[in-house]
Amino acid sequence: MFGCERCTTSYSDVALAFDVASLGYEQLEESLKVAEVLIANIHTGINQTRISLSKTVGGIGETVFNINKFSNSSQMIPAMYRGIMKEDSCHTKDCSSGNLVALMHHLAEEFLNVSNKGRKQVAVVFTQGHVTDSERNSF
Repeated sequence: MFGCERCTTSYSDVALAFDVASLGYEQLEESLKVAEVLIANIHTGINQTRISLSKTVGGIGETVFNINKFSNSSQMIPAMYRGIMKEDSCHTKDCSSGNLVALMHHLAEEFLNVSNKGRKQVAVVFTQGHVTDSERNSF
């Protein structure tokens, strides 16, 4: 993984997050495929990399599954497709980017509540949104 060479094989917590309302249908479909490849190529397990999945729903961050839910990728991938609905993507060109801040706060809370401090923490966010300077200061 770029920027974290040992994150795929060592004690790491990886949080995947989808800002669903900012993505068009095709963009969401492509993002899900990227996440599937990422999950399939990470060495998952209790003593290896653990993965969580979150999304935004109506401006609120929601956990699809937490890092302790699944121990292997063959369980995570179907759960991802059940939890991230393509129908929730934006179908018009006016996609909302206001959910990104809520999603980032949700990820921070999840890492604080669940992660072991000795593990590397990595967040991968799928979004077409952006954060303004005033929103950035709220982190």
